[in-house]
Amino acid sequence: MKRNRLNNLLVVVLFLVLLIVFFWKSITLQGVFITGDLSASDIMDQNYPMRNFLSQSLKNGYFPLWNPYVFCGFPSFAEGQGGFFYPLNLLLFYLLPAYLAYNYSVILTFFLAGLFTYIYARAIKLSRFSSLLAGVIFIFSGFFVSRLKHINMINSACWLPLLFFLIEKYFQTKKIRYVILSGIVWGMQILAGHFEIAYYSMLGVGCYFLFKLYTVYKKEKKARIIPKNFAIFILVVLIGVSLSAVQMIPSYEYSKYSIRTEGLSYEETTMWTFYPEGLITFLLPYYYGDPAKATYQQRRGIFWENCAYVGLLPLLLAFISLFSLFKKYKLHRNKQTIFSIEIRQYIIFFSCLILLSLLTVMKRSFFLFKIFWLFLPGFKFFRFQQRLLLFTEFSLVILAAIGFEFVVQKLRKAEINVFRSVVFLIIVTDLFIFGIKHNPTISPEEWFSKPETVNFLEKDKSQYRIYSFGHFYTWPVAYRLAQGWKGDLTPYLGHRKVLPENFNMVYNISSAGGYTSLFLRRFSQLESILWKNSSLFQDGSAILSSQAIKILSLLNVKYIPTIWRLQNDRLEMKMESEFYPEMPKVKVYENRQFMPRAYIVPQARILSSEKEVLGMLAWEKFNPLKEALIEEKINHGSQSTEGSNVEIIRYSPLEVVVKTSLTNDGFLVLSDTYYPGWKVFINGKEGKILQANYIMRTVPLDKGDYEVKFVYAPQSFKIGLIITFVALGLVFLFSLRKLVFSRNK
Repeated sequence: MKRNRLNNLLVVVLFLVLLIVFFWKSITLQGVFITGDLSASDIMDQNYPMRNFLSQSLKNGYFPLWNPYVFCGFPSFAEGQGGFFYPLNLLLFYLLPAYLAYNYSVILTFFLAGLFTYIYARAIKLSRFSSLLAGVIFIFSGFFVSRLKHINMINSACWLPLLFFLIEKYFQTKKIRYVILSGIVWGMQILAGHFEIAYYSMLGVGCYFLFKLYTVYKKEKKARIIPKNFAIFILVVLIGVSLSAVQMIPSYEYSKYSIRTEGLSYEETTMWTFYPEGLITFLLPYYYGDPAKATYQQRRGIFWENCAYVGLLPLLLAFISLFSLFKKYKLHRNKQTIFSIEIRQYIIFFSCLILLSLLTVMKRSFFLFKIFWLFLPGFKFFRFQQRLLLFTEFSLVILAAIGFEFVVQKLRKAEINVFRSVVFLIIVTDLFIFGIKHNPTISPEEWFSKPETVNFLEKDKSQYRIYSFGHFYTWPVAYRLAQGWKGDLTPYLGHRKVLPENFNMVYNISSAGGYTSLFLRRFSQLESILWKNSSLFQDGSAILSSQAIKILSLLNVKYIPTIWRLQNDRLEMKMESEFYPEMPKVKVYENRQFMPRAYIVPQARILSSEKEVLGMLAWEKFNPLKEALIEEKINHGSQSTEGSNVEIIRYSPLEVVVKTSLTNDGFLVLSDTYYPGWKVFINGKEGKILQANYIMRTVPLDKGDYEVKFVYAPQSFKIGLIITFVALGLVFLFSLRKLVFSRNK
């Protein structure tokens, strides 16, 4: 027993050594991750800023339910991709500085993926070395290495092997604790911030469950085990959903207001796909170019979505395991076949899983994907079906480990250790050469130093927002100038100066824009009006019409950082800063027409539909300082509120307090996003918030003086939190009962 523990400890140490070598700059705090591609960097534009916001919130003593820095206010927690309730995120981002927590979160994820793969391989009775090999291949495979920028995705995916392990242990022991642990792990996948991976994981584990159920039924020939085990699988799902209810219920509420309310169309779902000719990348991952050198041909799809490289030797070993199905070699000392019937069944299962996942994602076999899209609940809410390649990779990894066992069994004892060393060295070298280029870092001192644009904006202490105009053009420029991320990284430092959407959060600067894959539908519609009324030209100039300026003004946008030369009489350039030699300078324009964060209007115009509101917002004669556009009937207002005063006396993520003095009946308009969960208290008494100007909050007030307090206390979060704690309590009581029972026994 002690020897087994020591050997397992050595495996853990070896995983850590490999990760230290691979991520040495990140571990020693000499670098932070900046990887991206031609179009964007999800680290810079989404994942790091959101986790930095989580870190700031936790350290300031509140939970980040509402984010005031993007989209004029946004329920970042409900949107889900921040992984705000993922236990490892709560721990790391509370205890450590944000960039350090981000680095270690990535590295811990790789470690867990390897460790869980190792213990699963051991559970199906592979040797310790073969299991170690499986773990190493999995963590340095294309799925994980090329998705460093998608931290929420790999946070979720790393738990997949543990799910397989727990299902395996349940069928081996019939102990209910493995069922409960499976539910807990699936809940962790959901909380990690990538529901698509969690959803796919349950589909894959469901296939594995059916496989194990079939093998048990074939052995026992008892029909009653089928409904019993189906109930067990449903229990796994229910536990996972219950434990993650604190995230799932707010996310469900959010989905009703997002652009994916009805799911995605078939065309949207299959916009980026995996072509059969892409199979060559299993052998030559950079056959179509290398994103690290800015040579990848994106017409072939998105590199990291299509990348499933596991190494040349592991691929060969996987094929050898398939070959073993048709051979019956004998062991040296007994008459058994080289692999037991059970191992042969695993080879068949994982081979079928590879075939199923590949046929589902490949363009020319889309009939299978379309069946899933039409008939599997929830399937149509996701893009990038190539993420099912996770199962292709995991299956290849297990088959490679089995194939290695097959080869080793044929060797003489004296040859085995040398063979193991050579195989390990070849695989690690191959995967490191492949993956190390996807691990670019930059000095944290440089990356988080304040750009000149931030220094300028911080001088203005008033309540305002920015709008980074056309920032999505500057990242491709930086990417090309830096030749991917293998050349001079200075252009990326220039890109920071335009304060791309979400990166403004790092400096606590509020923006009317933002970046997420799951936009609020109304904000998306409003922003489309802005862009329909803007024109970009190849000479670097851009014209913003009066309607575009009106939309920006309505959203409290005072400053516009951009590399474009903006043309509009209402805009005045206030500063310039170098982007990169021979490139247009970064400019900050002031919008002289901008409207305050909170203001009073005398009356409302009642409109009956969203379309009417959008049309009125774009109408030249609409004056938002004179009236608010409201979509429900109300008999309130006056001809004039001239002389009224408004002052924001407290503005925090979960509470906004405004003092008002009205000379006549009118409406207080707050240019923050209208969303369920916000309540208003007028001089201590609860009032009603109306939706104004398509996305904003307004409160009708009579003549007089008021303290108006907006408080964010979403019912969806409270309900979800209660369900999660009840589920945790039940799991704890069950565990306690089992512990007491086992001791008494």
